[in-house]
Amino acid sequence: MLDWDPVGYAARLSNTREWKSALATVSRKGLNPGKRRQLQNLSHRIPERNELLLLFQHQRGSEGLLTDHFVRPPRCHLHDGCHADTPASNGSILPVNGAVGGCRVGAHDGVDPGTNEPGPGRVVDDESSTPTVAPDGSIFFGAITFYNYEQGHLMHFDSNGNFLNAFNFGWDSTVAIFPHGETYSVVIKNNHCNVGSYCGSTGAGGSFNCGFTNGQPDRTGTNPSSPEAFFVTQLSPNLAIEWSFQNTNTQSCTRNPDGTLSCVSDHPHSFEWCVNAPVVDSNGVVYANMSAQGGTRTRAER
Repeated sequence: MLDWDPVGYAARLSNTREWKSALATVSRKGLNPGKRRQLQNLSHRIPERNELLLLFQHQRGSEGLLTDHFVRPPRCHLHDGCHADTPASNGSILPVNGAVGGCRVGAHDGVDPGTNEPGPGRVVDDESSTPTVAPDGSIFFGAITFYNYEQGHLMHFDSNGNFLNAFNFGWDSTVAIFPHGETYSVVIKNNHCNVGSYCGSTGAGGSFNCGFTNGQPDRTGTNPSSPEAFFVTQLSPNLAIEWSFQNTNTQSCTRNPDGTLSCVSDHPHSFEWCVNAPVVDSNGVVYANMSAQGGTRTRAER
């Protein structure tokens, strides 16, 4: 697995992107979609002999879920981008348009400010997300999106590839499925990292202020309704939150030669969950590891 540096990764990708104003329309006429290939950093799931792959489509940064039965690019399904403070953008975690970290005043409701379209689920070689098939045959995949503090989205498709719904985190995540009774739950890490709201680094957006203070990301200060915080979350099949466990450890520790620990409280917002695929046992106990820390576990409260 590749180490995840959200600030550096944001700068690396976002500095190559020309930000749209989200005020005008965008034409894709004549765009070459490019060749498709498999991603480098994920595995396959093979449900009932039908191989389920994720292919990356060059140039447009889009992709398709491919089985023997369907190809579905997860584009234009997400409507939780620019926040115009109307019911249409109630799912957005961005500050309202015109505020620090928000889109420009007049930006269209819910669009990705990088494309002026409904948000696309993207895939990149850095991620390890693997499509996961639930007991009902539906498919979960964690895609990257950049306009929501680079949290990505967990995208949910039915067995025919039709988009069902999404959860506002999915980056680099392969979900765990916990069957219980006649239904099941979905377990995923849910990191809210301290990065720019949609342009990643101070220079990426030109005149845009994507939630920085004195040149540094300041998610908590500029968007207190969606602060830096780190969770493991269990979801229903409809992606409603059933419970969340927040990491509250603020201490970085080192092991001394005599075996004792020396700790300092230097992470006021705690540490991210650094697990690509959590594990859940038959009792609903979830096992996951946090960044630079030892293993931990939470128990599903059912």
